[in-house]
Amino acid sequence: MPERPKVFVSYGYRSDKLPDEPMSEADFGDKLFEYLSNRHDSLDLQFIRAREPQAGKLDYKVIGNLAMADAIFAVFTRRDRIADKDVWRPAPWVLGECCFLLGRYYDYGTEPGSYRPVIGIYETGIRLDDLCLVSVAGHELFALDRREWPLAEDRARKFHAYVKSLHRLLQGSGYAPKLFPDEHPSYKQKHLRKTIEVHCDGTVIFTNENIMIVVDPDLFYGERRGVITHHIWSEAIDHSPALPSFDDMVKTPTTDRSRVPCLTALLHPRGRTQTEKSELTLTCRTQEPREIAFDIAFGFRVSKGEVLHYTYSWTQPNAYGTSAQELQAAGAEFNKADVRSNHGRIDELECVLRIEKQATGPRAPNALASEPQFRFAHSNVQPLSFGDPHTKWTETRREPYFDEWVLGRRSFEGVLRVSWAPV
Repeated sequence: MPERPKVFVSYGYRSDKLPDEPMSEADFGDKLFEYLSNRHDSLDLQFIRAREPQAGKLDYKVIGNLAMADAIFAVFTRRDRIADKDVWRPAPWVLGECCFLLGRYYDYGTEPGSYRPVIGIYETGIRLDDLCLVSVAGHELFALDRREWPLAEDRARKFHAYVKSLHRLLQGSGYAPKLFPDEHPSYKQKHLRKTIEVHCDGTVIFTNENIMIVVDPDLFYGERRGVITHHIWSEAIDHSPALPSFDDMVKTPTTDRSRVPCLTALLHPRGRTQTEKSELTLTCRTQEPREIAFDIAFGFRVSKGEVLHYTYSWTQPNAYGTSAQELQAAGAEFNKADVRSNHGRIDELECVLRIEKQATGPRAPNALASEPQFRFAHSNVQPLSFGDPHTKWTETRREPYFDEWVLGRRSFEGVLRVSWAPV
């Protein structure tokens, strides 16, 4: 039986209790560690910590634990209040351990031990943008407050699912697949325009417009079998499985996409006949509860330098948080969606965020009539992306029903995280 992945639990050891708090950060950390350790069988993980006494220098002991661990579970609790604001700093030692891990294993390769993800919890008052490399790297944390302890049944179920989702990050050879694939030798991605359209009822429509250049037709029809593989994934706030079967999504007409998940694709003309346009076919490659890989095949023979210009679109109805209470109940602060360079470096990336500010039909009868229900929250890029990770968005236009932001990047490689939350 293979050894379970080891997870180092990092938390502050201050024993004095803050005013109005039910327990100290050390007591809360102990309870979390005990909670996780008692469920190591169902989580299929081993949990370790540095609290037990050990001969030698403290920093050597911590570094040794981090080197032995396959991931870190960080507990970001309120410690030091910033002036008179309701904003807090966590224990600096916890933040330091996370940044050490992310900095030391920055390469995200496929060899064993080269990828060390960070997961964990953060309390109310901790700003995610203040967590240095943890926030810049786009790692998702679970919102959990010591005042909630012990957890109610529904919150415990979602917390358990969140921790267990660590296996998805650790799967594959060397625990994790390479996040940023090399460019495929048979084609390259010239352009990607990804539109994330957020509706008041929690429905999100994702549209990817792609321009691929065929570099080597022989490889394209040999190794690639004449298809290009794409992925869609669910980042809805609930950690339960959210995607229906691929066949059902493809069969759903676009007229029903506000009610039922739908996946469609269209080839843009570029001199092609109507028959060739209609021969764009989609085939499921793999399906997991929250991610689908599918192949797009083209109804014509391509030649060297051929431009493949096509769009695919899919929807998740009523799947994202529409209120602060809904997000908090799901253990989240923001809704989020990622843009990934799954085909290697993208020459030109354009990401468009469209946020509905006024209900346009029966989908959201309680929506405000004139004020936006969502605000643009923040974005960041993985450290391995080229250029400044703190990329600025441009507000391009305000329509009667939508506000729109656009971000453009050249030579993009990595993961762009887009986040939004209710006002």
